[in-house]
Parts: sequence; structure tokens; C-alpha cells
Amino acid sequence: MEKKKDCARELRIVVDFIDGYFKKFSPFLLVIVVVGTLSFSVIGGKDSFSEYFLPVGEGDSELIITASGAKILIDGGPVNSAVLESLDAIFSPLDRSLDVIIMTHAEVDHFGGLMDVVKNYRVGLFMWNGIESGKETFKAFKKVLDEENIALLVIAEGDRMTIGGTKIYVVSPDKALLAGGDLNDSAIIVEVDAESMRSAFMSDISSNIEEMLAGRIGRVDVLKVAHHGSKGSLSEEFFNTLSPTIAVIEVGKNSYGHPSREVVSALSTVGARVFRTDEKGIIKVKKTTDGNVGVFAVW
Repeated sequence: MEKKKDCARELRIVVDFIDGYFKKFSPFLLVIVVVGTLSFSVIGGKDSFSEYFLPVGEGDSELIITASGAKILIDGGPVNSAVLESLDAIFSPLDRSLDVIIMTHAEVDHFGGLMDVVKNYRVGLFMWNGIESGKETFKAFKKVLDEENIALLVIAEGDRMTIGGTKIYVVSPDKALLAGGDLNDSAIIVEVDAESMRSAFMSDISSNIEEMLAGRIGRVDVLKVAHHGSKGSLSEEFFNTLSPTIAVIEVGKNSYGHPSREVVSALSTVGARVFRTDEKGIIKVKKTTDGNVGVFAVW
């Protein structure tokens, strides 16, 4: 499927490896930003590409670790310690850096936990859609970002990142969605391609936006289900088009009925294996040695 030729910008992230003292205490070097192309070096070790879906309660948080060692956190869940506990379970005690944070939108169940993350981790770059919330919690978060002197970059449909063999495409929001003022439907939606595994992270968008994006994304191996499996994000057309092998629902104790039975049933109908963070804890997804997509429990 041919797509993404109209990308507005391409962010090229070059990963280098430095051993010893420097590796432990200088997690990244910001090198240069020129003509919409970003290059910076990060410290890491080579391994296979992995995705982690973190149990942060009724909220979203995902971690991507590329084969070249770059670490990308998408959202941080609500205001609690769950995201830090998950990162501590994945990283060694000396590993206190994140190369990129992507905040999909300014709802507290997506950015609340990031306040503690940016205080406890060195962050190379913070990406978001530029749409602010008028709530005091978000204003406090913006103040923390400023105090920590973290570089901010607004991204939207057409932008993409290349990190070694990993490509991350921003498939939404477009200008119309950004102008519409709906925090959920203007959330950042990314497609990740790495090691012959394609994934889509759908944040909190509703079914009508899913249907609009279905043809742009196409078939995927892994789907981060929108809005905690809410019935409002149920689109059978979308599920049929993407036909995921694995579907992950990030959900916690709630009074909304998440995930809805209809969403779980529709995913099962298209052949997806459904995993929930409230039942499985940290969910790790990666390619296995036989070329299949495997799911592994961390704790």
C-alpha cells in the first residue's frame, strides 16, 4: 500500500552507542535541528524491537524500545505512580532516560503520570499536538515541562520519525481535527513499522475518526484499541480493515463499562487475540524467532 508521500517533515533520529561512564550518566546528546530534520544521539544497546503496554489504571501509556536502543514513551496514564513503577520494572536502576515522549492529547488520563516521569527521567524531546486543556492540572504539567527545560515539538498528520530501522508515522490529526476543538478526536495517532511488525496506537479517538483513518493505516499486527475499549470507539469497518493479530485494551477500574462487550466481541470476530492491562499487567509484544508476533508478561 503506497502512502505517506506528502509527509510534512521527517525527523531522523540517529542512535549511537557509547560505553562506560558516559553511557551511565549522559543519556543523550542533542545535536542539531535544521530545516525540519531532527538528529540527536542517544545511548543504548542493540536488541530486538519491543512494545510495552503499561498498566496505569484507567488511562493510556505505552513504551517503544527500538532495536537500536531508542526509548519512546507514548502517554503516561493518570496522576498516580503506576507509570513510574512500570518503567522501573522494565529498565535497570541506572537507566533514567527517555529519548522521546509523545503526549497524544491533553486529557489527564494520558498526561497525568507524565508529571512524575519528566521529574525522574532525562527526556530528549517532548512531542504533542499543541492543543492545550484549560484545566489546572494541565497548566501545572506545562509548568513542570518548562521547569525541567524539556524541548517541545508540535506534530501532526504527515510528520514521521526514522529511528534506525523503525519508522513512526503520524496519521492524525489533520488541520480540520485540530481546529475542531475535540480533545479526543484531535489526539495524535501513530503507526509504527519495525522488523516486519506494524502497529497502530489509537489513543482516544471515536469510531467516525477510526473509519476515516482505516484506509490510511491498513492491515496491522498490533492494535492499541481506542479509548479503553469504549463502545463510542467501536467501528467494525475499522477492525475489519486493520484485522489485527493482537489487540491491547488499556483499562483500569472504572464506572463507564470499559471495555464494552461489543468491542471485545468485534475484535474476536476479526481473529484478534485480546489482552487487557488490568488483567495481564505489563504486556510486552515483539517478534519471535519464528517470525510470529508474541505476547510476553513482564509482571
